Formats: sequence, C-alpha cells, structure tokens
Amino acid sequence: MTYSPYDIRLYGSVLARLSSVLFCILICMSSSFAAITFVGINSPAPVSSAINSLSFNAPAATVANDVLLVQISVRGGSGVSAPVPPAGWNIAAARIDNGTNLMQIIYYRVRTAADITPYTWTFNPPNRAMGALIVYRGVDTAAPVNASGGQDNAASTSVTAPAITTTVAGARIVGFFATSNGGASILPPAGMTGRHAMQTGAGPNGVAVSTSDVAQAAAGSTGPKVANSVATSAANIGQLVALRPALTMVTPGRFNVFESSTAAGSIDGVIQTKLAGTAFVLDIVALNTAKTAILTTFTGAVKVELLDASASSGVVDGNNCDASWSTFQTLVTNPIFALADNGRKTASFQVNDARREVRVRVSYPATGTATAIGCSTDNFAIRPTGFTSVTSNMTNTGTTGTPRATAGTGNFTLTAMTGLAHYDGTPKLDNTRLQAHAGAIQNGTLDGDFSMAVGGAATGTAFTYSEIGNFRLLGSVPVAGDTTARGVYDDNFAEVDQEKGECTDDYSNTLSAGKYGCSFGIVANTSYFGRFYPAGFVLSSPVFRNRNDISGCDNQTTGTITASSNALSVGSANGFLAGDTIIVRGAGAGSQDLIAVITGLAGTVLTLNVSAATDVMDATVYKFAFSYQNEPMELGFTITAINGIGTTTRNYTGTAWAAGTVALHAENNHDGIDLKARLATNVFTNWNQGLYALSTANAQFSRSTVPDGPFTSLQIGVSVVDPDGALLQDRNMNPITATDCVALSNCTAVGVGNTRMFFGRLKLANAHGSDRLDLPVPVQAQYWNGAIFAVNTLDSCTTLAASNVLLDKDPLVCTSTVSANASLFNGSGQLMLTKPNTKCRVDLTVNLDPAAEAKTYLQGNWAGATYSSNPTARATFGIYKRGPVIYMREMY
Repeated sequence: MTYSPYDIRLYGSVLARLSSVLFCILICMSSSFAAITFVGINSPAPVSSAINSLSFNAPAATVANDVLLVQISVRGGSGVSAPVPPAGWNIAAARIDNGTNLMQIIYYRVRTAADITPYTWTFNPPNRAMGALIVYRGVDTAAPVNASGGQDNAASTSVTAPAITTTVAGARIVGFFATSNGGASILPPAGMTGRHAMQTGAGPNGVAVSTSDVAQAAAGSTGPKVANSVATSAANIGQLVALRPALTMVTPGRFNVFESSTAAGSIDGVIQTKLAGTAFVLDIVALNTAKTAILTTFTGAVKVELLDASASSGVVDGNNCDASWSTFQTLVTNPIFALADNGRKTASFQVNDARREVRVRVSYPATGTATAIGCSTDNFAIRPTGFTSVTSNMTNTGTTGTPRATAGTGNFTLTAMTGLAHYDGTPKLDNTRLQAHAGAIQNGTLDGDFSMAVGGAATGTAFTYSEIGNFRLLGSVPVAGDTTARGVYDDNFAEVDQEKGECTDDYSNTLSAGKYGCSFGIVANTSYFGRFYPAGFVLSSPVFRNRNDISGCDNQTTGTITASSNALSVGSANGFLAGDTIIVRGAGAGSQDLIAVITGLAGTVLTLNVSAATDVMDATVYKFAFSYQNEPMELGFTITAINGIGTTTRNYTGTAWAAGTVALHAENNHDGIDLKARLATNVFTNWNQGLYALSTANAQFSRSTVPDGPFTSLQIGVSVVDPDGALLQDRNMNPITATDCVALSNCTAVGVGNTRMFFGRLKLANAHGSDRLDLPVPVQAQYWNGAIFAVNTLDSCTTLAASNVLLDKDPLVCTSTVSANASLFNGSGQLMLTKPNTKCRVDLTVNLDPAAEAKTYLQGNWAGATYSSNPTARATFGIYKRGPVIYMREMY
C-alpha cells in the first residue's frame, strides 16, 4: 500500500502540516538556506517470493543535482551478503542486522544528467526484499548527508529510530523503517510526513517498509522517531538520515583580511609585519551586501592573492582594491568556506621574498569571472629576517699591499645583501657598531650611503673610512625585544607598519603580542675591510733656537703679518733692534720662512725691508742668528698623520701600521747638498697615536775635524717617507736640488729653522803689564770664514766663568786671580787678572771641557792638529823692569 501526505491518519496529518508551516516560517524568514523539498518516491512492485535484486526508477520529476536516497531491506539479516550497489552510490546510513531476521542499509547519490536507470542492487542468497527510492531537491550536493544513525529492535509493534544530532539548520530528517512481517502496515512517527509504505506479503516471512520525513529548523538532536506497525509485532529496524540543505547563495558584498587574533565579529582589522620565509596565518571574512557585517552563511571556494601595493596609484575602488596593485603570489590551494566557518576562514601563507607593501585580494568564485572581490583594508610589509652578508672591494686586511684606499677620502664599495629578490630598501650604517683592527687606538668613522637595493642587494660606491688600518661591522642574532644596534641595518623597510604601531621598535624575529620587530640588520659580524693609509702629514709647533746652551741668547716672539705687507705685529719687541735680520715662520713664498731686516720699530710693530708673501698669524719670529758647530740648539716639531679631511689618524701608531720614516735635513743656501748626516738630536722617538713628536734641547750640527763653512744660510728641515706615498703638506724644501723647489713643485721636506752655522774657536792673546796694576787678557770668538779664522762679530752671547779659567803661576806665591767673568761683545772681550803681590808670570787656560765651561765647540788646535785643545795665553807682571819703567797709560 502507498500513501501521500493527504491520506495519512488524521493525527499524523495534522501534526505534519503544522510542522511544515512552522518550518517554512522559520526558514524562509531567517535563513539563507534553501528549503529541502520532496520531489518524489518510487519503489519496485512487491514480490512475495524470494529475489536476489532490487531495481529502482527515479520519479519522472527528478533532475540533475537532486539527491536520491535508496532503502534496501532484506529478510535473512546477517545471513545476507552485502548488497552490491550500482556505480556512484554511497552509504548514507550503515547496514544494520536484526539477527537473521532482517537487514537494512541506506544509500545516496547526486543525480547527474547522464544517469541511466533503473538502479539495481544485488544480494545473496535470494530472499524476500523491499525498498524505496526517494528524491529531494535543495540538498547540499557536496556533502548531502549531515548525520545518520539507526538501531535494530526486538519484536514489537513499535519501530524506533534513535535520535541523531544535526550540525546545520534546515536539515531534512528522513526516517526509514522496516519490519520482518510482510503483512504489516507501518504508520509514520508523530510529527513526520509519511512518504511511502509497502509490503511484500507472505506474512511473517515477508518484509514491510515505510519512509517518512520532517524538516528540522535548528541544528541539534532530532529525538527518537517511533513508527507503529499496526497490530503486528515483529523484529524491526529504524534508521534516520539528516540531509544537509544547500545554501541559497547570497554573493558577498566584498571580503576583508586581517590577523587571526582579531576579535570575533569584526569586519575590519590590521595585518602586522611578517617575515620572509616564515609561515603566517590570516583570517578572511566575507561581508554582506551592505558590507556592514559578516555573511555567516557564505560557503564556497575563494581565490586568494598577495598584491604588491608599493606602487599604488592612489585610486581605490569600492572593493578597497587598486588596479595598479600587481599579483605576486596566489595561494595554491583555494580556501573553502564551509557553513561551520560562519563566514570567517583562516588561511595559511608563506612568502619567501621581501615586499615593502602588501595587500591581500580575495575573489569569489575561485575560478572564472569573479562576482565578489575584496582587498584587505590594511597594508603590511614582509621584511627580511636580516642581511645575509656585507661585502666590499676592500679585501686586503694586511699592513701592506693592495687594494688600499686613502683614509677619509678614498672611496670604496660596500654591498649589503638579503638574498631576497624584491628587497628594495636602503640600508643604513651605525658607527657605534664599527670595530677597528686589533690593537687600534680608536674606531674610525665610516661615511657614505647605500643606494636603494636592486634584486635584494644594496651597493654604495663612495664610502670612506676616517682611520688607517681596517675595520669590520658588528651584527647580532635577533632575540625577543632585541634593541642591540647593528653595523648595517634597515629600520624603514616596514614603514607601512611602523607608522601604525604594527611592529615593535626593535630587531626581534620572535613574535611578541603578535608582532615582529620593525628593524633588521646583519646577524653575523662582517669580515674585516681594509687597507686604509694616511692621506698625508702635517708639521706643527716647530721650535728652533740657536745657542741653546746659553740662556737668553736667542730672542723669540710671535708675529702676525698679511701677504703684501711689510708691517709685522709682534707679541714683544724686546731684544729686537733696527738692523736685525729676523725669521718669520711661514710668511715667505710657498709658506717658506721669510728672512727680512728690521728697518723700523714702533711699539710692537716691526717694519721689514721686504713684504710677506703668505698670511701668517702668531707665527714664530726669531733673529737670524748663528750657532757654532757642535753647539746645542733647541729643535722640536710635531708631525701628525692625517686623513683626507685633515683629521688625525690615531691608529697610525707603533711599527705595524705606522711605517712612515721621519728624517732631518740641512741645506746651505739651496746648494743642493744635503747635510743631514751632520745633524744629531740624541733623541729617538716613534709614532704614537698618529703623532711623531720631537723635542730636544741638544740638537747639534756636528763639527768637522777640520774647519769648514761658513754656512751662512743653513736651513734645517724634516721629511716623512711613507711606503704608501703619503707626504708632508706645505713642503718648501728640497735639500738635494739647487733650484727653487716651490716653483718646480718638487719639494720633499718642510723647513723647521734657518740659521748660520760656524766652525768656531776661542782665542786668548798674551799680555804683560805692571805688577802694580790689574792686567786685561784679550779674548776673541773666531769663526772660519772659508780662508782664515776671523772675529765673529755676531757673538755677543758667549761668556766665560772666572772659575773655569785655570792659572799656572810662577812663582807660586803670585796672588793674581781672574777678577770677574768675561762676556764677549761683537766677538771680543777680556779676562781681567788682578795685580799680583810680586813680579810673576801667569799662564791662563780657559777650560772648555764638559765638566767646566762646556763649550768644546770653541776648542782649537792649540796643542796639535786636532781642534780639541783649550785656548791658553801668558800674562806677565813687571818681569821686564830693570829700573824705574813707566808703562804707557800708567798712572800713579
């Protein structure tokens, strides 16, 4: 017997109609699910004998994408083989055996246009069997069955299907009931609509089946469903299948993408900085048509693309997309929204490259023409985890050799690499993380700029390093909260996030509250880069003083004069007279010393006979005086190793890095003969922190073994020879050329002092006089004038201490003594012997030895061929008198 909803028993019919009305009200008003509709049902003609197959034709109204359910109920229970379904059918509710009494199983299939009917199931051994094919429309064809379950029941007139739990709203619950009595009539459970009932006949040896359904508005338990076998008790089986409704698709208004940590229900959110090569997840939300809330019922596959938004045209459409943004990566697997996602789906990403500004675009459907598109409202950066290396063309870290560059101005290259093709940032330098070579006095300063990276590498070609030697840049392994500076870093690549606080102000590659650091830098220390050498040397603080063994002999002051002027303003004019020849340090042509004669004095202004060629300020001013060969002179200067911008290179020190050789020179009247071998300082020094400082009170021009000279225009200078070719600045002297080196630009040294240098001796003259008067003994300072010894009229400084004059008296009782020290003026002076107590002879010797007068430079060849004897003379008192003798100018 078959029946429709209209011929069900009265109580069932009323309940079913009320249920259908209530379902329609609930579903139609509040859900975007399509209501599942019953299409039709069909079953084979009843056969009371044993058979081994069941065949079903689909109702005429069946179309493609309808869902078909088939009930197979066979007597014999566990003794029956598993039914063999047609191709393409799947189990909707698992097989249940009620002992050997009865077996039941439910199948499903999504109808296609190519389906061929009838659909036939076979089983063995042959037995009485019955079933039905029921068709529904509006079912989710991707996953038709939402839930299923069943049970076998002991002999009874009640056929119970246990409760199942649905997980979606709008499910259609289909009940399948069977009893092992072929004459029973099975009525539908209360609240369900009966769709079909059929019996095989044959009484207790046959099969009776029944099918009912009901719509369930909300997800949850169905509760048990109990059908009734009217007045017939038999073993039976009850099963339920819940069909999942298809959605009545509402196309989203657009999509948005943001962090998975964004609060539930949000339609906007941020995307924070990501790391290249590190996986991350984002949530995609589908928005309703009004774009005011999440479309929780959206299902389907979407295409997700990452866009390079760094070259934005600024024209953003209603989907928050810009046509100028270009796709650089598409997710291989399209995310699929299911109903359980409630319109928000988590997607996984990994980008193995860097991007300055990224947007996420979501399109639906995933293939074909998109009907819904949305770009993330927030942009974000994918930054490198660090620079993989920094290289340079300065690969020589030795103390010699090439490549090399001048400190301070020598250009060289640095290249910072990330290994990421689309890193286009501009790295920066941090000199606080620069480390000079081992043993260096100080870290130098690295100047220059990287260009914007191309292909992941940024190069600068005009870097300079202020110090000599070599250096490296320090890195650090990133940790959480890491703010340690890096020698090379980028704190701007993630600017789109930095300005919004979507990354932390550090170098961290570890998430903290969902954020990475905004910055990245070198992880490992670089190699050492070098070699850098000084650009040159500067001589400063020159000191030169003649006759340094005689205090106050050489007047010095400071003066200022401008080029083309002959007015020299001095700090003090004491000791300077008109007619004096003076030296003005650096005021001559090419910064040579100016030698001039004072023609007038007015306070502290000296008028010179020639004009200055160079401006000088507070320059040393001293008389153009003289020294005797071997006489101590004060000599001093400081030489500074500098870089190309004039800063001291303090790492030019010791012997490994400071290879410059300092040498003294002497040249007379630019004659091209270097007399440096005659100079001696008795002071040894080395480079220290970029400085070579010489200061001696005992510099000497060594005395020849035979008289030579005079050197009337002796220039003393200094040179520096560095193996890298660095030279002293302001060179104004070339001791091996007889030409003007300034004019020819071939100077090799810098003058420190100008003087006259004489081979000298001290001469005493014999004297005799009255034994009643003091007796003067003439003294002269003489110099070799090239032919003879002549009085040195420039010498008004030499003094002789009375205590250093040795007297040999005959007779010994003679009481004559040297009454006072002798001072020479214009080269001449006298020793005064006091009148004796008797006639006598006195032999005088001026002791010039170091332990006495310490003026060995005035010794002569009085006692042999060498000029190493102290001068002597004889004085006689009254020994020529034989009677009264009146001496010339003798007064009584």
